Amino acid sequence: MDDAPARAHFLDLVFDGLSEAIRVRAPEEAMDTIRLLFSGWPWREGAAEAPHLRIARSGAGYAVDVPGLEPQPAANAVEAAHMLVGSLIARLIRGRDSLISLHAASFQARAGLIVCLGASFAGKSSIGLHAAAQGARFFGDDRIVVELGSTPHGIAQGLPPKLRLPVPEEAGDAFRRFLDAHRVREGQGLLWLDLDVAAAASFGEARKLAGFVLLDHSDGAATSIAPASRAETTKALLRHAFAPGVPVADLVGHMAALAAAVPADTVRFASSREAVAAVLARHGGPA
Repeated sequence: MDDAPARAHFLDLVFDGLSEAIRVRAPEEAMDTIRLLFSGWPWREGAAEAPHLRIARSGAGYAVDVPGLEPQPAANAVEAAHMLVGSLIARLIRGRDSLISLHAASFQARAGLIVCLGASFAGKSSIGLHAAAQGARFFGDDRIVVELGSTPHGIAQGLPPKLRLPVPEEAGDAFRRFLDAHRVREGQGLLWLDLDVAAAASFGEARKLAGFVLLDHSDGAATSIAPASRAETTKALLRHAFAPGVPVADLVGHMAALAAAVPADTVRFASSREAVAAVLARHGGPA
């Protein structure tokens, strides 16, 4: 890794319950995206001291250096900045066995928080933003922390919504107007939006879980929604859960209990707009 020290920038993320700030070091062009991503987190400009997480120029691209892992390559500064999200959330929940991170979109319906599980390119960002455009309060399009227990809660991470471009034709004019009204930045094939506190949850805000949605995106499919079994839900949760330091056997038990506590549906869809409408109808409409 070969960025020049004089051009490096430092940022400290300061959280209650942690003994020290999490220090990030990155070149200016990556730090610009980091400040956008974590604008809702408690941070301050950091001192030029040993960082916990580091982004550096490496050849024609970048490398992301996270303790315990080999440096990970990134094609550009935007990709490198996004790669920090998982590592930062991992530091926040490490050692707190009641917290897990899920790779999921989430939004608030009248019944409570809806968490949509899906692989990369399954349409999570599109689902989250279509929900916001249809009046549901946005909680996240990629990550959410869940507090386990008899009444599981989802905890917003306050990350700005983003969408891959181009916007599909089927998205509709109302959705395009929503994007135009809230766009804040565009680049590297992504569009970032800025939603106010009435439309999007802030960092640390929590709501009771009302349902999981297992996303099954299939081009040309008619939209359908049907209950998912506990076994299907447990498997999906295990695929998309991250809980550093929690033994695998314990994690399996936690996810089985979560699947038993929260109902789930499988939604097969080609249109994110129609999928969201079906989910909101199932859970009493937007909130």
